[in-house]
Amino acid sequence: MHKRAVPFAMLAIVIAFGGGCRSFGRKFNEALPEFLRSDPGASEVERYRQRARVLKRTPEEIAAAHESFLAAKALLEAGDYENASVAFEDFLEEYPDTSDDKEARFLLIKAYLGDEEFDDAKKAIKTFLSTYPITSYNDELEDIMYQLAVEYLNGEHDSFIFSSKSDGVSLLRDLVLYFPNGIHADDAQWKLGKWYYDEKDWIEAEAAYAAIVENHPDSPWAPRAQYNRGLTRFAQVKGPEYDGEIMKSALADFRLYLDRYPEGDRREKARKHVETLRELLAEKELSIGEWYLDHDWPRAARYYFAKTVDQHQGTQAAERAAQLLRELPSDRDVEDSPALPTDPAPSPKGETDSKPNANAKPKGK
Repeated sequence: MHKRAVPFAMLAIVIAFGGGCRSFGRKFNEALPEFLRSDPGASEVERYRQRARVLKRTPEEIAAAHESFLAAKALLEAGDYENASVAFEDFLEEYPDTSDDKEARFLLIKAYLGDEEFDDAKKAIKTFLSTYPITSYNDELEDIMYQLAVEYLNGEHDSFIFSSKSDGVSLLRDLVLYFPNGIHADDAQWKLGKWYYDEKDWIEAEAAYAAIVENHPDSPWAPRAQYNRGLTRFAQVKGPEYDGEIMKSALADFRLYLDRYPEGDRREKARKHVETLRELLAEKELSIGEWYLDHDWPRAARYYFAKTVDQHQGTQAAERAAQLLRELPSDRDVEDSPALPTDPAPSPKGETDSKPNANAKPKGK
């Protein structure tokens, strides 16, 4: 290779790796020819210097850092929350990565709460969890998160103009993420389910109720969660010609509720929903048969009428299908009738949309 081609080849490699050598390490970077070296950004330099200061702390500096932490802790214990929060903030900024860092970050949360700086407390909670996801403070922190989330959802921290209820939802989502088997996990999922149901976000509501049913079967919320999961699916039903699978899923949920919870307080409503869904599913099959009959396909119509009678006994649609079957000519009397369609046939109107319809929302949440 030509001598002058070597530097350009090296330059091309460096550019291909991101326009510099930051990912190769400081020593490697310094060993390169000057024209190939990359300049670290200001944040990289500051992180390096900060870490260097931490590693080079003298015993005196370590002792001073601990004294600063104890002073902030004393302010908190004395109930001086405002000055305690400032002291902890200063400590964490001046003395990063000390042996007191974890406790200081946790106590900062309590100082913010005591000073009624709830937004700061919420941010400090997120920072703590991202830094220390598993600690001896988990139980207490989970309790703090849950109580604060409930306060946000109840509107206790709303301003005159803005609602902070979404902050409560965010805290609950973090709670079930970091503490999926915690003492408040099922309570948090229940409140999330209720929130999303009221917002008509059926997918999120269904997921929250399903989490209780599947992950917390012994929870006192489990019976209602099973029933409410059926409601979230039922709420998406737009009519007999739509949403066959979602109707079947909702029907299965209500039937499971009735089988599992003989003392459930929603049994009568669940039975009514079962009857309604059975009728809708029967009407769906009947409507397909009627569509084929209207288009002069009597054999296909006979198939769906018979299916309606066989699979949906006791429904009004089944009675109507039986009557239509009696009125149909026999197959021997039908000349050149088209062959039976492949089951299941497409919806008569060719619709597959399953967007929720607020008007179809069931009662008894």
